[in-house]
Amino acid sequence: MCARLRHRGARRGQLTAGAAAAVNQVRDLAECAWPAVLAASGSPFRPVSWRASLAVVPAGAPGTRAGSGGRAWTGSPRRCGGRRPCPRIIRAVFAALAGPAGAAAHRPGALQRAQLALGDWRDTRARLAGTEARMRAVATSSG
Repeated sequence: MCARLRHRGARRGQLTAGAAAAVNQVRDLAECAWPAVLAASGSPFRPVSWRASLAVVPAGAPGTRAGSGGRAWTGSPRRCGGRRPCPRIIRAVFAALAGPAGAAAHRPGALQRAQLALGDWRDTRARLAGTEARMRAVATSSG
């Protein structure tokens, strides 16, 4: 049992490092190309509406109607693990799109990379949850 837990713990460590790397990549890209989006929520990455909004913005970033206040947002927070959207955060993300701060020329490419990194983070978190469930199963099966 100890050997199984040790190896699963090593896997958990790898996945945790991968999740942290994805978050750091998104934060770095946003700080460079779109710093106002980090202020759209008090704690970015925690609210599901922030993650879901950021995940759908890159698809239409050059032509997105920033003045729409988020009404053009068609993403679903449910696929990011949430129950319902927070309109305040969604409006703030879309308003930040019109902001002049950041490297505007790099914004479309950086947003696309951020979207890919968010997908990696979501997938890594799912794998991490599975690994932790297997660790619990091993620990409880031994008695």
